[in-house]
Order: sequence, then structure tokens, then C-alpha cells
Amino acid sequence: MSAFVSLAFKWSGSLDDCTTLDKTLEKIGLHALQSQHQGEGMRESDWILEFSGENLALTCRCYDEEGWVSSTIDIDEELFENIGEKYGREKLVQTFIRLGAELLRQLNLRYVFFDEEAEAEVDPTEYNPNYLFGITLIADSVPGLDEASERPDIQRVEKFAGGVVLFRRLDPVPHYQPNT
Repeated sequence: MSAFVSLAFKWSGSLDDCTTLDKTLEKIGLHALQSQHQGEGMRESDWILEFSGENLALTCRCYDEEGWVSSTIDIDEELFENIGEKYGREKLVQTFIRLGAELLRQLNLRYVFFDEEAEAEVDPTEYNPNYLFGITLIADSVPGLDEASERPDIQRVEKFAGGVVLFRRLDPVPHYQPNT
């Protein structure tokens, strides 16, 4: 089984109606493929992200979880590595951060995690910025955001309309080392 680089978030809803999520994914620039599988509390759908003239295959995985839908948008790590090497790793990382920021705004999320094998296991109503992944996008309405931005393990802070990105690492893949 291969590893994934993932955007992970929880949104209010149900697997019985993923119309809101699907429309949001289309609105932020993803293109739906016809393949979709649902069963046993899980839904998978395939999407395409156009990046530098390439069509990148993404999979959206959703799970029902106590009134929330825990979701990931996954890209195969090997594809992420290859495309990053070909077109620039930072440009690719920033594209996924932009997607995460759009998801945060469009779905009124409190957080989006961006990391290798990220999972959205935190109830959004209980989320606080002490819970961070390698790269975490947080809505600016979340209490404690200023304090979290000052943590010694934060390497960089980027603000965007509606939130902030906190970087514990500059890349979502823990073992990635830039060519120097």
C-alpha cells in the first residue's frame, strides 16, 4: 500500500448527501471523475487537479463520524514527489495550501491539516490550535491562534483571508529534504 499526502478536515453533514462537498470541490477547481464508491460508512470519489499542464489524480475519502464527515483529499506520495521535482516543490505545496484555504472558507471549517497521511480526527467544536500537523490551516475565529503562532516549533506563519497557515515543517512530507 502506498502513502498519501493529504488535506484532512471535518465538515458538518452526512455521507447520505455529499452534494455540498462535491460542489465545493468543483468550485475550488477540482474536476470530478465518474468513479465513486460508497459503502459501510465510507465514500470514495476520484478527482483531477490541473497543475502546470498536468492532470493530477486525487481521491476524496469521507467517513461518517458522529454528526460530522471526516474527509481527506489524497494524492499518492510518489506522484506528489515526482510532480514537485518536475515543477517545483514549493509551488505544489502552495497549490495544496490554496485548496485547503478555499475549503476552509467555503465549508466554514475551523481547521484543515496538510501532511503525509493526515486524518481529521478532531471534533471541530473542540478544536484548538494546540493540535497541529506539519502544516495546519486554521480559521481566524479559533481562540488561541495568536499564542499558537508564537510557539517555538512554528517555522513560518502565512495569513490568508479568513485564516492562517502554521508551518511546523515547510513541507507536508516529514522525510522530505530539499536538494541542496
